[in-house]
Amino acid sequence: MEELELIPQDIEAERSVIGAALLRPECAFEVLSSLQKDDFSSIVHMHVYEAMEKLAKEGITPDIVTVNSRLEALHLATPGTIEYLSGLTVETITTKNIKSHIDIIREKSKRRRLKEICARAISETSDPGK
Repeated sequence: MEELELIPQDIEAERSVIGAALLRPECAFEVLSSLQKDDFSSIVHMHVYEAMEKLAKEGITPDIVTVNSRLEALHLATPGTIEYLSGLTVETITTKNIKSHIDIIREKSKRRRLKEICARAISETSDPGK
C-alpha cells in the first residue's frame, strides 16, 4: 500500500541541513544561498533560517550560540531552543551530503507550492459564483 503524503516534506533533511549549517560556517552560507525560509516545512526551521539569515547579513557567522541569541531577540525562542539546536548538531554525522539534502528540501518545497496552486485552481473552478 502506498503511503499518503499530505504535505510534501522531509523533516530529516531539514534537520540535517540546519545541523550542518550550525556546525560549519561554509555550510551555513551554502544553505543561505541555496534555500529560502519558505522552503522549510517546519516553522521552527523557518525561524532558525531567518535568524541565520539576519546574522549573516550583519557579518556574524551563524552557530548555536548566535542563532539562539537571535531567536531570543526575535522572541522566537522557547526554553528548549538551545537544546534543540544542540541536538541537531549532534545528530549531524557528516556535512558531506548537504547539497543532496538541500536538493531534497527544494524538491519538497516545489511540490508543496504546486499542491497549493492546484488546490487554489480547483477551489476557483468549483465555485460557480466566480
